[in-house]
Amino acid sequence: MEAVLNALSIINRPDSSLLFAALFASVLTGVSRSAQELGPKEIIQRSAEVNRRDWDAAPGYDYFQRERNDEKINKV
Repeated sequence: MEAVLNALSIINRPDSSLLFAALFASVLTGVSRSAQELGPKEIIQRSAEVNRRDWDAAPGYDYFQRERNDEKINKV
């Protein structure tokens, strides 16, 4: 907990905005470089693979609501 409070105190310092702007810019630069190294075919292939994994995992997730009456439970 103390580490979190120390991190928050660093964020609230007035000189920290420049530090975070520099960090954000360096992250964006790294992301754009890695995206430029991939060709369109590989980007589409990766996207299709991630989409397929999502669809494969979907049956494991279900949402339903139960309504209790005095005599039975209804699934809605």
